[in-house]
Amino acid sequence: MGTFSQFDDLELDGFSLEKAIHHSLGVATTARKIAAATTNVSNLIDDAFIAGMVHDVGKLILAANLRESFETALETSRHEAIPLWQAELKVFGTTHAEIGAHLLGLWNLPNPIVEAVAFHHQPSEASHKDFSPLTAVHIANVLHHAQYDDVITSDYDESYLESVGVSRNLKAWESFVEKEMV
Repeated sequence: MGTFSQFDDLELDGFSLEKAIHHSLGVATTARKIAAATTNVSNLIDDAFIAGMVHDVGKLILAANLRESFETALETSRHEAIPLWQAELKVFGTTHAEIGAHLLGLWNLPNPIVEAVAFHHQPSEASHKDFSPLTAVHIANVLHHAQYDDVITSDYDESYLESVGVSRNLKAWESFVEKEMV
């Protein structure tokens, strides 16, 4: 809790620390369930959980350090009805995903976690085309935004999911999130 106390005043129109933490925990939990349903590789399952927890750390960096510009990105997202990461590209020339991944890379987190953070909106851009923490976080992020948020979000990257061979499992994984809502 002490780590996040520096962010207590980050209540912006369209962004709150409490919602960000809730979203990250939900994505982490669902990503772990998706990974566990797909593989028995414990490192991959653990990395999916960790990547889910930190996938939006770039939003905290932007909100804490570039507050006015981040508010502009939030407003652009709402006004133009585009996902926040696309609005960030317009405002900053980069996204929270790229910023977060850069920071996590500097902290020497494992590459699968950094990759999952960097590409969680556009997994087709990653060079890795096997099931990985990226796959689990991408799916969990889309599911959680669709179920819990009133923000405009990206859809599944269908070509990526098909290339990884998991698109047929989406309905089953959607039930993970639906069960959490009960």
